[in-house]
Amino acid sequence: FPSGTSHVWVQVSTLSSGQCIYAYWGRPGATMPSVYTTNGLTWSEHFLAVLHLNTNAAGAFLDSTVFGMTGTNSGTFDDAGLIGRCRDLNDDFSHHLRCGTGLDLSNKSFSVSVWSKRFSANYGESDYLLSHGSPNTNHIGLHFGFVDPNTVRFSFWGDDLDHYNTNYANTTEWHLWTATFDAGTRRQVVYRDGVEMISRTAFETYQGSTSTILRI
Repeated sequence: FPSGTSHVWVQVSTLSSGQCIYAYWGRPGATMPSVYTTNGLTWSEHFLAVLHLNTNAAGAFLDSTVFGMTGTNSGTFDDAGLIGRCRDLNDDFSHHLRCGTGLDLSNKSFSVSVWSKRFSANYGESDYLLSHGSPNTNHIGLHFGFVDPNTVRFSFWGDDLDHYNTNYANTTEWHLWTATFDAGTRRQVVYRDGVEMISRTAFETYQGSTSTILRI
């Protein structure tokens, strides 16, 4: 955050006396991230994809895990985020980052966390943060994001968790939105800034295993 104290988890192999760890953000000139930010050394195998929206020389959005879920841009453009830079979709459903077909979530537990801020929130608008699997097929199409002004949706297509609250959703300001699914109990939970908003038990487990689209 711009001011105050931040508590940050770090992973280092050794730290000797007199050595320091430096961290920085909000530095537009730093266009080439260090190797360890994208070669998977920082993130364990339990993280299937971590995108900080840094690009390489070819303009691809790098995944920081060993799984290489690199994003390809489709219509988004660079903008100022809450911390550092972000991608602006220009309020267009066709603008997104496509991250390939390597993410298999079928019958598995998973969680998704995204910093987001909607440009506008009107009735009839759908702004999804993540799409996965095959649309139009029950329990094989995953959507996580927003519909209408104040509804948060965590959907398995035909098996949806919707939370509507005019005083609490507040989707046009920066928040950390998280959705979790426990395949053993079929429990879905949506959090905003670490606080549980709503939960329920899905009718079936999610069974999608194909393409992943980030709408960040």
